[in-house]
Amino acid sequence: MPTDVAAILLIVARLLVGGAFVIIGLRNTRAFGALDPMMAGSAMPFPWLSLRVGVGLQIVCGLMLVVGLWPALGAAGLVLFVVLATFLFHNFWAFEGEARGQHLQAFLGNVMLTGGLLGLLAASL
Repeated sequence: MPTDVAAILLIVARLLVGGAFVIIGLRNTRAFGALDPMMAGSAMPFPWLSLRVGVGLQIVCGLMLVVGLWPALGAAGLVLFVVLATFLFHNFWAFEGEARGQHLQAFLGNVMLTGGLLGLLAASL
């Protein structure tokens, strides 16, 4: 019985996390016009390309988790995406005042998300 519960919880976790990344990625494809200037003002190298690669990772790796096709690879791809985005885009130490607090909040949220993704990765190996 515990094995069945664990398997169900893992499927639910993959659906929730992967599904959220797919939705966010699809929404981002419709917001390139607004996101391109934000990326250009960040520390992200090659901002135009980085945005599109990042959105691609969100969608493809999210789908891998949702459908259970190579979920470890999907989780690893999302860990890579989140870690890079966190350090290059939410580098709170480079900001002052309210912006610093907002980026710190996003940074810590991404730290938690990375922990969850690492859990999914470990469970999928």
